[in-house]
Amino acid sequence: FGSGNFDVGYKLCDLVCKHAQQEPSDAIPILISKSVALGREDKQTDSLTTSITAAQSIGIYPKSGMIWKIMKEMVWLKFYFQRHTDDELLSLPFITDSKILLSMKLLNLIIYRGIATDHVTEWLMATVKMIRATIKHGICKHTSMAFSFLSAMM
Repeated sequence: FGSGNFDVGYKLCDLVCKHAQQEPSDAIPILISKSVALGREDKQTDSLTTSITAAQSIGIYPKSGMIWKIMKEMVWLKFYFQRHTDDELLSLPFITDSKILLSMKLLNLIIYRGIATDHVTEWLMATVKMIRATIKHGICKHTSMAFSFLSAMM
């Protein structure tokens, strides 16, 4: 992708992902690279689709029932934040697990591409998923994006 050979890069990504079908998480770094490249080529919708498909393949993003799941998560988060302080959130550990970090990066891409393509339910879902993952696993460099959008939503 670096030298502008996007078509060759996409074919290579597809080939590698095809051979990584035994373990879907093996293909995630490749799909993230493909999604980023599609975004740089201003193919935001294709980038969003690639990111969502990757997130669904590893079970971190739902395939249906988005609105109800977002509403349920928002209610849970509202009650969570009423019972916890900012200091408690800031004292969460840093995420060191590489699979969780890749998941967070993938959700972050969904937020970016969802906003760029006006797919509100997509970026809302990715935001609440990232916040939940942060509460469960800790913080990382992608966490700030999710908290910024969560504060705007609430």
